[in-house]
Amino acid sequence: MQFPNAAKGIKKIFSSVILDIIGGVGLVISALVVLAVAAMLESGDESLEITGMIAVITMAVSGVLTLLAAVLSVVGMAQASKDEGSFKIAIFVLIAAVVTSVLSIILREHQIMYNIVLQITDLLHLIVIIYVIQGMINLADALGEPGIIKSGKHLFIMITIIYGLTCLANIIVAIFGGQTASLIAGVIAFLAEALGLVQSIVYIVFLSRAKKMLNR
Repeated sequence: MQFPNAAKGIKKIFSSVILDIIGGVGLVISALVVLAVAAMLESGDESLEITGMIAVITMAVSGVLTLLAAVLSVVGMAQASKDEGSFKIAIFVLIAAVVTSVLSIILREHQIMYNIVLQITDLLHLIVIIYVIQGMINLADALGEPGIIKSGKHLFIMITIIYGLTCLANIIVAIFGGQTASLIAGVIAFLAEALGLVQSIVYIVFLSRAKKMLNR
């Protein structure tokens, strides 16, 4: 094992991504349960208390999983940074993303500033992923693994396309406005979301392959 620190770090980053996805699914489920609770309030359903409890528990578990994923991600990048410098940059960018996330909460009442900070936060999270991928490409290059390098470059292309589509949708709404522009932007945003789902799967597969590569 040529890069033991990176091997341990990538294993934690991989686990963090899986936990984050599970936490995200849990939040979606809890949101659906909340909608069900709202419907029960109107109908006077007697099972309201149990359903509400399920929503609270699901939301709490999802929150814990998301927090655990964030901690694992930072620890994993810190470990991997001992073998590859790109992970160290990823940590600094992630810290900046946390700061802007907190700032977005503070600025929630100021819609324009809130939206700007939110966009910056999303971009910073994207940059974190880019540096993690770049770190893996550098390690794969050192180990003579062209397959991993190729997969990483494909991920870069996907990320660029998705971010470009998201920006395009926002620009269309901001410049043109109106129902037609909103509809077109909605279609573009939906396409970006669909590609984002594919990109998430490809990223997980990429990390899984990288994990196996580093453990040989």
